[in-house]
Amino acid sequence: MLRRRIAIFLLFITLSTCGLAARLFYLQVWCNDKYQAKALSQRLREIEIQPKRGIMTDRNGKKLVINISLDSVVVNPRQLTEPEKVAQALAVALELPVDAVLAKVKKNSSFEWIARKVEAEKSARVRDLKLKGVYLVEESARFYPNGSLAAHVLGFAGIDNQGLEGIELLYDNELRGTFGRFRGETDADGREIPGGEKQYVPSEDGYNLTLTIDEVIQHVAEREIDRLMEETKARSALIVVSDPTTGEILGLTNRPTFDPNMPLAVPEENRRNLAVWYNYEPGSTFKIVTAAAAMEEGVVSNNDSFYCRGGMQVADHFIGCVTAHGSQTFAEVVKNSCNVGFMTIGLRMA
Repeated sequence: MLRRRIAIFLLFITLSTCGLAARLFYLQVWCNDKYQAKALSQRLREIEIQPKRGIMTDRNGKKLVINISLDSVVVNPRQLTEPEKVAQALAVALELPVDAVLAKVKKNSSFEWIARKVEAEKSARVRDLKLKGVYLVEESARFYPNGSLAAHVLGFAGIDNQGLEGIELLYDNELRGTFGRFRGETDADGREIPGGEKQYVPSEDGYNLTLTIDEVIQHVAEREIDRLMEETKARSALIVVSDPTTGEILGLTNRPTFDPNMPLAVPEENRRNLAVWYNYEPGSTFKIVTAAAAMEEGVVSNNDSFYCRGGMQVADHFIGCVTAHGSQTFAEVVKNSCNVGFMTIGLRMA
């Protein structure tokens, strides 16, 4: 009986040992790649490398939009021994609510943004604190050196350098560039492991963009629209200057306007580009184009006579005039802005 018990016990030990060995073989050999990748992912910390957004220039190469470097404040909560004191100090230096900062520094992570792209004065105050676990990260920020000049054309970009309005939004894919990546092994506190695995993929900067805008013409348009607003006390106005031979826009300005460096400081309607947002018929303002085209094509002369009965049938529509102008010369048609006369001229070019 004793020998039988010993034999059973030894058999149990043997089977258990074989089972453990099989399990170890399965985990360490058969599933080696799977668990090695998981272990590596737990040790690797990935940091995005932000590309520089492409700049914008006018047709003569004058810079309208550039990039500047600003510091962002980040913390590694795992490295903080006194989070309350750190939060208090950062809140004072950055002029932020203490509760909001404290909630971030108490998170169970190794990377938390406290403030993005802060002014030089604030970043200097944080640097002087010399707090363990608090770091300053250099980031690229959008800057519009001429303030509100051509604001509605250029638009503006967000905190992550993404285009939100204007040309910044329209050509966002070209201007944005491609993010890079840095991955490095870290310990439980988020500190880099010397000699650990590192992976680096460089970022690619965005393309630069040359606009048809002429900075000098844009300045003149801005000056004149400000004078117009002052004289007429109008609620809004716009000026578009184009090259008639190519259609290129040389200047475009709206009022009210905004500073793209601080786009959220004004109501949303101030950021609306009236020149492209409003859709309306040009009406009599376009008659001078019809007259110029007719003269260039030679279908009208100063001696031509036109007769207005107060309206005219064109296809399925009867278009009236302000009054029956009677017999008129070409110059009088232009002077009276006569619809019938201009319809007759337009039909000659059809």
